[in-house]
Amino acid sequence: MTQHPPLLLIVNAAKDAFEMLEFAFQHEGYRTETIQARDVRQGTIDMVEVVEAHGVNVIVYDIAIPYEENWQFLQMLRARAGERLPPIVITTTNKNALDRLTGEQTQALEILGKPYDLGKLIAAVRRVTPAGLAESAANRQFDSR
Repeated sequence: MTQHPPLLLIVNAAKDAFEMLEFAFQHEGYRTETIQARDVRQGTIDMVEVVEAHGVNVIVYDIAIPYEENWQFLQMLRARAGERLPPIVITTTNKNALDRLTGEQTQALEILGKPYDLGKLIAAVRRVTPAGLAESAANRQFDSR
């Protein structure tokens, strides 16, 4: 039985970030889906339904200004979803502000500031990708060269 490469959901407000992140992660062997952060916040798209329908393995979620409001929204989403959300890697333009805001609440989350080093972002995603799937992505990336 062939194992599919891991699926990464990219949630961001900046459309130009989608292209860059999709290219980088697809090159690393991941499949990607993207959704606009505002569509999630406005309820146009239910991120939990997207995660469940597509079998998302990791989420890269960008928290933009206003940080507190967007952090609280993500916390509410996580509370509503319970165990149904996979690991989340957070990106933000002001890591220090978000670190102060989140304190000890981050638990299984990784937080990276922007501009982020794509190598660090990819490494963070690999750290939280389930073991067998991370190996699948690495093998797929190696095979595509």
